Amino acid sequence: MEFDLHDSKIVENKIKKYLKRRKFFQRRNFFRRRGSNLANEGEKFLGVRNVQELAFGLNNVVYNLNIEFKLKNKIFDNRNYILRIYPDNNNIKKPTNEAKRIREIQNLKIPKAKLYFFEKNIKHLDYRFLILEKLEGTPI
Repeated sequence: MEFDLHDSKIVENKIKKYLKRRKFFQRRNFFRRRGSNLANEGEKFLGVRNVQELAFGLNNVVYNLNIEFKLKNKIFDNRNYILRIYPDNNNIKKPTNEAKRIREIQNLKIPKAKLYFFEKNIKHLDYRFLILEKLEGTPI
């Protein structure tokens, strides 16, 4: 059942439920097979704190995803990630190719976002999506 992608609260609730259910942060092998770890060894995932829409283009919707972690030394850390949602469920090629290309450039010595996860199954969020590292700086 598709929903309005401009409704950040719905997106936030769905991604919270998804991340909690998948237990990425406890079952490290599951997440490693699909990308990189959001949490480092010894860190505890506390939850999604905020989801804010950044851009809505022709091919995807981009959100800032703020996640809170508890570090080994009992300090809390909030990190920002990019959640990129692909509204066209009939086109699996675009998100699959994009995830593949992002993985391919990881060894190049250029600024690039780290791909943490690509979900091609639409049953979880009703759409395919990527979770990427959020790079600081000025867009060009």
